[in-house]
Amino acid sequence: MKFLLLFLVISLSTCKTKEVSLINNLSVNSKAIKVNECPEGITCTIEVFKNKTYTIETDSMNKIYPKIIDGEDIVVKYTYSVDNPNNYADGNQSETLHFIISENMKSTFTDKGLQDIKLTFGKNCFCRDIFGFYRVEKGNFTVTTNKKTSTVNIEFSIPKLGKRQFMHTVRFNID
Repeated sequence: MKFLLLFLVISLSTCKTKEVSLINNLSVNSKAIKVNECPEGITCTIEVFKNKTYTIETDSMNKIYPKIIDGEDIVVKYTYSVDNPNNYADGNQSETLHFIISENMKSTFTDKGLQDIKLTFGKNCFCRDIFGFYRVEKGNFTVTTNKKTSTVNIEFSIPKLGKRQFMHTVRFNID
């Protein structure tokens, strides 16, 4: 009976939101991060900034932008560049996601909870009405981890952009 009671106490005390430690899985250089899915005609790159965090600043035109500063976390910048095959002037465009990885973070974030990791989306193009950064408040961010690899999966949308948003799903591994 005492054994059963002890087992129950231990089991109940270990139940909590699943946390993951991506910081330990990241090596010093970003070569450790592989892009699983990048559509044809798109170049996908990842930059990792260790011992950093970022703030969301507002400029004089009331537009937001991420500002990377010293901190204790890791900032990940995922860039999705649309190739310009005809070399048109002002034909280049890219979209970026910024987010923070912190020690023992939760493994799932949804909708407005995406701001817990400061998920921001940036549209860089010659398109005056929609360029700039947006807070992501509609979507899902999940991390699954096995012994050697963590997989980050992000699905999101920016309603203001509609069909003018190219990047909707991001998936990569951290070895």
